[in-house]
Amino acid sequence: MVIDSNGYGQGENEKMQADANRIILNEIFDHTDICSGVTIFAFSDEWWKAGNNNSQDPGGLAPYSSGVPYDGAANEEYWGIVDLDRNKKEAFEVVKSKFQEIE
Repeated sequence: MVIDSNGYGQGENEKMQADANRIILNEIFDHTDICSGVTIFAFSDEWWKAGNNNSQDPGGLAPYSSGVPYDGAANEEYWGIVDLDRNKKEAFEVVKSKFQEIE
């Protein structure tokens, strides 16, 4: 596995996704004076966004997108906080924890 300069492996990487969600949510919740809400995109992985609908494929890049932290690739089929079978991913626990902090 190739490791990038941030210490993340290329390809499917739940830790990278969880870290990106944590950083984004921390920024939002640390600036409630200028931010009034947040939407989680997406609840489940979206296999229909690129390639074969019966398998999870890299791709699904939004037009004119510069990508997302940290690998610069917006593989949108993997953006769910649960997988297609609704198994919780690491990002699910990050989101759950962050919202529990504000209760």
